[in-house]
Amino acid sequence: MTTPIIYWFRQDLRTRDLPGLIAAAATGRPLLACYILDDISPGDARPGEASRWWLHHSLQSLSAELSALGGRLLLRSGAAADVLDRLLRETGATEIFCSRVYQPWATHLEQSLHDKLSPRGVTFRRFAGSLLFDPDRVKNRSGAPFKVFTPFWRHCRSGQLPQHPGRSPRTYSGTRPRPTRRILPTGACCPPNRTGPANGPNFGGRALRGHTTGCGHSWQAL
Repeated sequence: MTTPIIYWFRQDLRTRDLPGLIAAAATGRPLLACYILDDISPGDARPGEASRWWLHHSLQSLSAELSALGGRLLLRSGAAADVLDRLLRETGATEIFCSRVYQPWATHLEQSLHDKLSPRGVTFRRFAGSLLFDPDRVKNRSGAPFKVFTPFWRHCRSGQLPQHPGRSPRTYSGTRPRPTRRILPTGACCPPNRTGPANGPNFGGRALRGHTTGCGHSWQAL
């Protein structure tokens, strides 16, 4: 039996123009798409109420996109390293694909996962998918990272511009492992009584009125 690939959605809640997802789908192997609500690894950087409202509705949109491609979004909660370890054991997967995240806590998590999984023969592959320009590849004349935005932006604009956004995978072979532990409860990403209405809840006396969520609305705006 062909083992699946785990695609770990993080800050890239879309199917279009997502290099890691496209690469995973191109293998032709079964693909397990998952999102992990991790309030442990980020520490004080975990999302607040407004961010969780956006997350709730964006996950709904992503789930619909994946369903249209023949897949399914698996939602779980807990420390990402522990949840991924359980998914590997449940499915027999030997590869995890994801997009890079650049916050210090996320960089530390990625390195920790690589160090932990490599001796087990599990491949942990990161792809660009969150930023137009990879900060690690944009250096000043001394070969060091820029510390001021304006010269950083000038340098980016003077080089090769980002490619035109790509499409979603045409389809992929989804897999549905039996979930055994800590499935993300309905509405867990959103604070109590904050799941609606569609025009946004009230945070700190100010409503998020007129705002839309999900990747589809972003493409319409572009």
